[in-house]
Amino acid sequence: MRAIGGGLVGAEAAVWKTAVAAAVAWQAAVLLVGARPYFAPLAAVLASQPTVAASLSRAVERSIGVAVGIVLALGASRVVGTGAIPVGGVVLVAMGIGRVARMPPVATSQIAISALLVMAIGAHTPGYAVERILDTLIGSATALVVHALLAPADYTGRAEIAVRHMAAAWASLLHAAARRCAGRAPAPTFAQAWRRARRLRPLQRQTEEAIALALDALRYSPLRQSRRPDLDRLQAAFRAVDAVALHVRGVLRVAADAGVDTSALARPLAEAARTAAAAAAQTRHGARADRVHVAVRRLHEAVRRLDGGARTPADAAVAIELDELVRDLERSVAALGAGAP
Repeated sequence: MRAIGGGLVGAEAAVWKTAVAAAVAWQAAVLLVGARPYFAPLAAVLASQPTVAASLSRAVERSIGVAVGIVLALGASRVVGTGAIPVGGVVLVAMGIGRVARMPPVATSQIAISALLVMAIGAHTPGYAVERILDTLIGSATALVVHALLAPADYTGRAEIAVRHMAAAWASLLHAAARRCAGRAPAPTFAQAWRRARRLRPLQRQTEEAIALALDALRYSPLRQSRRPDLDRLQAAFRAVDAVALHVRGVLRVAADAGVDTSALARPLAEAARTAAAAAAQTRHGARADRVHVAVRRLHEAVRRLDGGARTPADAAVAIELDELVRDLERSVAALGAGAP
């Protein structure tokens, strides 16, 4: 079993928590409802998701689907009885209700499944419908409690790794471009650098998804709220690196299409690389709060010099893009605890 960022994640934790939820749901339903509580462990299994928020969403969908399916089955069995044609008709109506109500696929399928079980097993048993709805509520609630209190998921460490990986990729690209502009490497090919920058877009999306998953894991999870400051820093660091990525792609695109003074770009690109690296370093607990502040201030100074030396429309366009980068970074720095330059 693997621990990431202080919490258990992965298939192993999900498996044993789902098993615990099913067992507890069965026993709770036996004590509270009575015999044949198979809807309770089934609801617990289907409601179990990696995060508490996702489990709550699935539990609500499951409960609505069961209630609608039971009502539909009871009505159909009393009007037309049971058999092949009534069963087919109930499934058709159940799926139609889900489509018309724009329910998620899980809830739509649950309507049909619940209706079929009720028609096959308990359509004419007094109190059966109420008992099965209670079973479902017990199972869903059990899954929520188990996932909230037993080793709740924590994806903060995974998100932190993703932010650092993204920042390192951009820092590497920018350092290479800066060295070429300064004449310490073969002549710059901005078209190649721009294509390389575009290939980093999937990495940015993956990083954003990793942060979103980590935030989702904190929702309705009281035992993980201490991770909120860490995630706030990660979000701010991601926004800083994302700003670098957005505006540097614009710089490289202008440079590739129109050509610019490559020697003048050396320092701004190098400072942008240092800013990305500093933002990633700031995600570590206890990191010096002034590192990003210093990096952005140096980038600001480099861009100011570039503004004064713009000689062509392309140079001016690059300077404007970098000015916007500095402004976006200034908004992210405060969230990292560094204050704006």
